Amino acid sequence: MLIGLSLTLVMMIFVVFTDEDNIEYDYTGIVHDVSSTSNGYTFYMNLSDGSFQKCYFKDEPILYGYYSFNGTFSDNGDILFISEMNLLG
Repeated sequence: MLIGLSLTLVMMIFVVFTDEDNIEYDYTGIVHDVSSTSNGYTFYMNLSDGSFQKCYFKDEPILYGYYSFNGTFSDNGDILFISEMNLLG
């Protein structure tokens, strides 16, 4: 019984730490004003704090989609280059 319980615990830990959907995101917001570029898409994100941020991502987001995302700002802080984005609703 102890071995079975131990194996179950190890499997649960493995699932939690390898689950791609278990990513924590830094920002949430709604996409609008999507424009195509030669390498991806630029758009504005209405962030959860009420501010707007110009963003870039390689894949086209859904207009007015609600996303959670991570990224890094450009050197001058004008644009957020998104590295991961997840559609929430």
